[in-house]
Amino acid sequence: MWMTVQGILLRFSMEEYTMITGLNPSPMKEDEKLQKAKNNTRLKRNQDWGVQTYKKTTTSLKKNIKAKAQEQQNNKHAFQVKIRIHHSLLLVDMQINYLYFVVKYNYRALDM
Repeated sequence: MWMTVQGILLRFSMEEYTMITGLNPSPMKEDEKLQKAKNNTRLKRNQDWGVQTYKKTTTSLKKNIKAKAQEQQNNKHAFQVKIRIHHSLLLVDMQINYLYFVVKYNYRALDM
């Protein structure tokens, strides 16, 4: 199997591809797919660990999504605070420079 990765041509054997991806390289017949799906649903329905695993996975995902949203909100708030501080410092600096030039100009006018 040949693949191009960032412009470099790479060659993989089917065994390497299977080891890296974990996918089964052999084609599966439609009947086998249907039978495998039926077996999986029976297993999920009859086994309590499947239900518990599903619940734990979904609660974990919900927690991760909420934590990510909260982190983004905190980052947004921190960025807004930084921008406000930066803006305030720029305004103060501009006012100081303005006053400096006004005072300097007035002193020159008095010296003449």
